[in-house]
Amino acid sequence: MGILGLLTGLSACIDSSNSSNNHRPMPSDTHYFCGEFVVTKDSATFYDCATGISYPVARQDAYTVTVRKYLAQKPVSGQRVFIELEGALDTLPPQPGKDAARTLFIETLIGLDPQVECQSSLLVTGLYEASGPDSVKTTLQLLPDYTFAMTRHDSDTVESTRRGSWGMSSATTLELNFPDREGFESHTRLRIDPQQEILMQGDENDRIDYRKVFL
Repeated sequence: MGILGLLTGLSACIDSSNSSNNHRPMPSDTHYFCGEFVVTKDSATFYDCATGISYPVARQDAYTVTVRKYLAQKPVSGQRVFIELEGALDTLPPQPGKDAARTLFIETLIGLDPQVECQSSLLVTGLYEASGPDSVKTTLQLLPDYTFAMTRHDSDTVESTRRGSWGMSSATTLELNFPDREGFESHTRLRIDPQQEILMQGDENDRIDYRKVFL
């Protein structure tokens, strides 16, 4: 379920084109995104609620239908409209005279709603802390470029850090992707409580809560 569905169905629980360039990410890179979408002149921009970063939108896949439905909202010039989508980020080859830019590919449009906007509770990036069953402190830093660092503090002087990438699989779930030496990835799924700013790993009987301590 996405943010629009949460705001509609769970309001009691949460207050609240074609292009000549065929470069595109692989389907396995597709994630859930929510943010604000705006069309200006002949381009579109996506403002990501989870990271606070903005991205140009590729004129491929569901771009045309997204722009059409955005314009159907009759926005005023430059108005951002809240959007939920499934898509992927990739860096396109630079155009002449321009720098390479990380770009959003919209695979599937979930919905648009001009009555909703990005809220601070939807900002997922930041520094989180948790104490596991063995009482060892662990910090998780989710960075705006969709990478992370998880550090286990075994003592005051001994630390071990694992790095990888992260992405949203739904409005209330994110995945940590840990690469290994053979190039494979293992995945850890965390549930999100945006109001309490907590990431929850495991079930109720064996749960670890990561609490946000710094943006």
